[in-house]
Amino acid sequence: MKMQDESPAFFQQDLFASPYIKYNRAKNLLLQFNFLKAEKLLKEFEGCGRGEKDLGLEYRIVDFLKEAEPLFKSAQNIMILMGMWEEKLEQVYRKGQNESEFLSRFRKSFFRRLASLLSSGKGSAPWTDAIFRQGPGLLIMIRGGFYREAASIASRAAEISGQPGKIYGYQADALYLMDKVEDARRAYLTALLLDPSSVDTENLCDPQVRELLENPGLYLDEQDIPEGPWNNDRQWAAVTGLLAGIFRLPSVVDAVQAAEWKDTLFRQDSRPGAAFAAGMILSSQGMKRLELIHIDISSVRRKMRKISPELFAAFMNKAKGLVG
Repeated sequence: MKMQDESPAFFQQDLFASPYIKYNRAKNLLLQFNFLKAEKLLKEFEGCGRGEKDLGLEYRIVDFLKEAEPLFKSAQNIMILMGMWEEKLEQVYRKGQNESEFLSRFRKSFFRRLASLLSSGKGSAPWTDAIFRQGPGLLIMIRGGFYREAASIASRAAEISGQPGKIYGYQADALYLMDKVEDARRAYLTALLLDPSSVDTENLCDPQVRELLENPGLYLDEQDIPEGPWNNDRQWAAVTGLLAGIFRLPSVVDAVQAAEWKDTLFRQDSRPGAAFAAGMILSSQGMKRLELIHIDISSVRRKMRKISPELFAAFMNKAKGLVG
């Protein structure tokens, strides 16, 4: 599986003046996972009287690589390596990602190497492998900068995954990082319609969608939508995102798709949020188009009103501007 890096190139370091040349070389060696030579140069740098510089991060990475390096010999250790990163360095990265370019570069290098190990022996249908169907493989590829490949694999893996919301969420993340924001929003909407509880909000890339999931009341207040269970329940995120204009209502392409949305709306075991969103999608198609596929718009809207009179009123007030 050949992978193409879609992310921006690394910046060149400019600290080549003595005595920082040893420090700069040590950092470059760490990016190449040569921790033994890097550690030697870091100690020499300290011996040059540069002890005032905090090298805690660099030595932390040295210790991390000492433990991780033997595990790279087998693809069976991928999840162990992933767990080690999450435990030892991910939170350090999150706290300082706007300050430490070096850690960002090392993180990407680490996950590029992990992605290379992951891709070995996967053949022509990697989406069938559990590591992709369950999500971690996609997160590895995204962190490594392989956005196009991650989006492609996710589109196939979501069809056979037990957690389609998580997989479509990762597809959306990859599309967002490729600057395909409209496509990403469609994928995020699909994730929230299918399985909102499994969406990986901790790693979600679109800040507006993440805010919607973490603090939906912020958008509801702006849109004058009354308080209700949708303020605290993620299952309503697709509805509130549609009403807030973050997502656009998709068009119904054929009678088969229309029947699926109708089933979601009227089925007794449907989640209220998913059912209401299905009603929004059908209702926004208009009376004439629904008549062509033998769906009564009045029954659709009665069901929506029964699910939530407050949201139905908000939807009818905004319906003209919601269709995408």
